[in-house]
Amino acid sequence: MKTKNLNELLAESVKRNKLPAVILNERSLASIVTVSENAETTVKKKSQQKIKLQIFCDTENLKLNSAENLVMLELSSCLALQDKQQLWLKNLTNGFKAQIFKISSEKFKTDFIQLNKGMNKVLLEGILKDGQKIVQTLEILSGS
Repeated sequence: MKTKNLNELLAESVKRNKLPAVILNERSLASIVTVSENAETTVKKKSQQKIKLQIFCDTENLKLNSAENLVMLELSSCLALQDKQQLWLKNLTNGFKAQIFKISSEKFKTDFIQLNKGMNKVLLEGILKDGQKIVQTLEILSGS
């Protein structure tokens, strides 16, 4: 039995009228769009804000207002926290869990926290050096 290459198989199919007579073995763009120099492009940028905040200084809830829908928190703790996995932050309103980066022994920074419009209840949890768990609630009114 003779092995046929792709070109031979295509030629036979064309002869049997199963394929169009013109077959291109080249790849090309399906379409080309030309953008004029005057074309305007609109990019919707999410509103974002950085907020410096002291945490675990007292047991009261912290309250903030933000016109933005994304906030980055720069946190400084009044109490000494354990060295590893010592701080967690979760927006209870929408379930968003923030990543927290340790800047120094008592300073931390979050990634941008997604906020829903209206009141967002955010839970901060930490583990102190003595092993005790500490919790503080942060209420952020967004989009006001």
